[in-house]
Amino acid sequence: MIAPSAYTATLGSEANIPCTFTSDQNLKDYPEFAVSWHYNNSAIVGTDNSKRYNTSKYSMDGDQALNGTANLRISNISMADRGIYQCSVSYTQFREQKTTVMTIQAVPKITVVNDDVIINKKSFLCCEISGFYPVDNNITWLRDGEPLGNVLQGKLQNNPDGTYSINSSIILRLTEEDRKRNFSCRVQHVSLPTPLNKDLQLYIYEGNDAVYFA
Repeated sequence: MIAPSAYTATLGSEANIPCTFTSDQNLKDYPEFAVSWHYNNSAIVGTDNSKRYNTSKYSMDGDQALNGTANLRISNISMADRGIYQCSVSYTQFREQKTTVMTIQAVPKITVVNDDVIINKKSFLCCEISGFYPVDNNITWLRDGEPLGNVLQGKLQNNPDGTYSINSSIILRLTEEDRKRNFSCRVQHVSLPTPLNKDLQLYIYEGNDAVYFA
């Protein structure tokens, strides 16, 4: 049997945990031949020569399973799907199983909370980084691609779906020269192949009027 010891799925996606096996016996000749998957020691899906069963959450191609490919499909991955999965093959006195530990990742989103500035006065810029898992991340503020200091982090929030959110802000005193500069919030997270950038489209206030600039 071949199955990965670890598998990572993305929140909201479909998982496909591979499990394959070979035998020098014609397993279809064994009425008791069965392939099954367990999640945290509870049976969730399986097949044998007399019956096959799937659910709306878990499924396995019965015909492929009888021929050595018993991949498990899990729909609409949630945080509750983390845990231990076991692929099992059995017939007569033989039984073999492989264990796969599935972890979940959730990709962060960046939302601009505040992008109002006043030239030559201290201004407060804020972004919300939401919906990420696991908790570790690195948030950077950039001006023309160069990191800025004095970054403030808000309190980490637990979301109902098991993911996390946090606010990140920075206090700057912008000048006229900053009109042509690019400001952005960047997040590095294990779920991202490359850092996620959010450019701020700033609104500068001069007197009672607001002038948009990027």
